[in-house]
Amino acid sequence: TKGLVYNETVFSYGRKLNMKQLPFPVYIGVGFRYLNGLFSYTESYEGIITTKEDSVNIFSDMSVIFTDQNQLSSGFGLDLGIYGQFNEKLSAQLSLIGISSYLKGKEGNNWSYINNIYLANSDITEIAEYSETQTDSLMETFTILDTINQIKDVHVTLPTRLNIATNYSYSDNIHIKGSIQYLTETKLMGKINPQFSIGAEIFPKKNLSLLSGVSLGGIDSFNFGCGISIKIKSFNFYIAGSQSGGLLNSASGFSISTESRIAF
Repeated sequence: TKGLVYNETVFSYGRKLNMKQLPFPVYIGVGFRYLNGLFSYTESYEGIITTKEDSVNIFSDMSVIFTDQNQLSSGFGLDLGIYGQFNEKLSAQLSLIGISSYLKGKEGNNWSYINNIYLANSDITEIAEYSETQTDSLMETFTILDTINQIKDVHVTLPTRLNIATNYSYSDNIHIKGSIQYLTETKLMGKINPQFSIGAEIFPKKNLSLLSGVSLGGIDSFNFGCGISIKIKSFNFYIAGSQSGGLLNSASGFSISTESRIAF
């Protein structure tokens, strides 16, 4: 069991490299991220199932660390990136996002839960006909320990994202984008497969442009999204929605994201 919800505020700066040896324009950038949010993870778990001819015994011992809305954690991260404009149609970038990022809180909670279920074969048949209230009452009798204690100094390390992206200007009205993203392995997130994405921006040079894309791999295995981009001089605003794990009724999740940028 693990959960992670956080907000990011990013301050970034970039500039063009003025080097005559470079055959095309190259830009470098650095960003600093401030994060705050909530997290949870299973610190330990032990489970044993013992079966006999006339009964079954299920024992579980679980410890979960979590923070709540009154225990917001915060942290920082670093971004580095490089961008190259090969010609009028093709560009690419390489970036490391969230280097050494983390969430840390002064206080958190430790939920300890021990359960020991013993059922005879005849009991299993009777339980199948129990009402929801009867089932809840029965489950309470199996609980040996169910406590939440406050703990000090909780901390999780977040994965760094390696992103390689390209942009191809098919025409003034259509830009095609592709990327590969790799997340480093952490104790909280574990090992995550690389994510491959392809998308398009329609009317990229107008004040209002349309965005769409699809990705395979990563945390959700499949994502599809679309949105709009609004450009007013140096101010850019993005809003997009996406479905993860599938499409329409088969989707396992839905999200809406926004982003604002001001260029100085």
